[in-house]
Amino acid sequence: MKYLGHDCNAGDDSRLVKVRLKHSMAGYGLYWRCNEFIGTKVTHTNKNCILEQDLEILSYDCNLPVKKIQEILEYFVEVGLYTKTPEGKYQNLKINTRLTEWLKRELRLQEKQAQESLRIASGGTQESLHTTSRGTPALLQLKEKKRKEIKRKEMKTLGHTLTDKSIATKEKEEKTKKEEEEVIDLD
Repeated sequence: MKYLGHDCNAGDDSRLVKVRLKHSMAGYGLYWRCNEFIGTKVTHTNKNCILEQDLEILSYDCNLPVKKIQEILEYFVEVGLYTKTPEGKYQNLKINTRLTEWLKRELRLQEKQAQESLRIASGGTQESLHTTSRGTPALLQLKEKKRKEIKRKEMKTLGHTLTDKSIATKEKEEKTKKEEEEVIDLD
């Protein structure tokens, strides 16, 4: 896990307030440092969210005695921030919840990247891959095709048969003309 996001108001959680009351910011800092250690070990295959870090290293990182680290970790269990495994290790189940969300996002991203690769490989352009709030790329392509078809029919009724390229040229000319009229109106 490369990024461990947390809510901006996480410090207002009553359990963390209790930690700060009893152990000051040292306890609060230890909580987040432990979560960082847990997060570095989390992968798609390792989802147990267990603190594997040695207490001496935590002691060094937080500049607290090992005994104090152990006392604070036990308090995390007491207030419900952590649970303790049968092996005596500390586990943060909230990270597990976040991990599930993170894994879902990762999976969606991988699926999207695979679809984009397939589209590009099958001759799709990069432009056709962008989505907007109006719809999926396929829907956008369909709308564009329909718009060109309508424009072609309009031109045929005027006695002209235009190619897609000439339609685009005609549209650019119309747009430029509109912009020039807007500039004139502003003067």
